[in-house]
Amino acid sequence: MDNILDIKYFSKILTDSYAALFDDFWSMDVENLYEEEIYKSTVLKLTEKWQKTEITELGKTPCDAIREYFEKNRSFDDAMFIYRDFAVNGVADVPEVVVNIVLSFENIESHIVETIDNMDYSLNGDEVLSNDETKILYEFVALVRLAKYIKSDSLNNKIMEAFIKCPEKNYSIHECLSETLIENGYISEMIKFIENAELLGIKEESVLQMIAKQPHSDDIYYCIKKCLKREPDDCGMLFQIAADYGDGRLIPIMRKIAKKKLAEIYATGKTVYTKSAESEEFFI
Repeated sequence: MDNILDIKYFSKILTDSYAALFDDFWSMDVENLYEEEIYKSTVLKLTEKWQKTEITELGKTPCDAIREYFEKNRSFDDAMFIYRDFAVNGVADVPEVVVNIVLSFENIESHIVETIDNMDYSLNGDEVLSNDETKILYEFVALVRLAKYIKSDSLNNKIMEAFIKCPEKNYSIHECLSETLIENGYISEMIKFIENAELLGIKEESVLQMIAKQPHSDDIYYCIKKCLKREPDDCGMLFQIAADYGDGRLIPIMRKIAKKKLAEIYATGKTVYTKSAESEEFFI
């Protein structure tokens, strides 16, 4: 297996067997699978099972097959071919054995940087994309997420630059960038991004949601409090984030804002039980 036809065949066997294992999983109608931690642990168990289960066409497990392939044919292009195949055609996260092969090449960091520099940030995952555009988007997200395994300040700074310039409407890209930065410990930098923003838009609220899932700290508490003090027109999302964060010190300012909103509703001659945009926001 030392030419591009072989790598296509090899990769297809791997991705097809991976997809087959997940067929039953995706057809399950189990409500608790929507809980993030349960979902992650279930996917991890299935991935580990796949890595250790023999594939009939290969006569060996994926771990052994991939190891032997790259012992005979040490090719970064082939490693990236398989990685892209799993990223674009896969049914879950790229398996660890594939991730480790890609990370074993020294030029992976420069490849990620090049991908970030060449990315078309106008691509929006919430819009209808062509097959080629969808492939570009999936590959970008998968490559950026490799950064969490690479301890590199220069790479993290590059991702931060990309996050800042990414259009607010392109949630699929800036979510991937901000998640990676937070996983890599760039929480204080993301807090500064929120606090320096003129308005609390989609990007800022998205980052705040992610930060609120981190262990409690005074920096996160003061960030959420400062956002609440801005009293944007729609406080619903901020109240939900503050409630999810669960720091009791935020209750007084939330109560103050709620009383003010209530007074504004009654000043218009309405009540909180009158069907209106104001009352709906109040109950949120």
